[in-house]
Amino acid sequence: MAPRLFVYAPTINVRCETARTEPIGRSLGLNVLGSMVATILWVLLTAPRPLPQAAPLATVNGATGHVAVNGQPFVIELAATNATACQMVLPGVSGISTSSTMTIEANHPWYPHRGDSTVLKFQCLGRDRTTRESVLVVSRA
Repeated sequence: MAPRLFVYAPTINVRCETARTEPIGRSLGLNVLGSMVATILWVLLTAPRPLPQAAPLATVNGATGHVAVNGQPFVIELAATNATACQMVLPGVSGISTSSTMTIEANHPWYPHRGDSTVLKFQCLGRDRTTRESVLVVSRA
């Protein structure tokens, strides 16, 4: 009569009717462990990664920070990487593109009066946090 093979879980012993019971936990355990490690690595490597934080860069006439104007129009540029949405907080314009350009003439309400200044503030949403950027425009004319 040919021996029959029986596998019992969870102890994972092999028993043949004509042979003694023999644990094979070591070799099978390594295969199970290797399979679990491979599954965990697959999940970690294929899981979607969160986006990096938004990085807005606001410039006036190509400069950041503090910019002086002398009665001439100025150009506001916003370039935001990793952002899903942006808005101009001051003076308050929503729904602007994450890559925007605006020209402000001397008679525009945002243009600072002589000897005065205007702060242009932007905020962009990326991942789960809002990042802010601002530029100070000073009129010397």
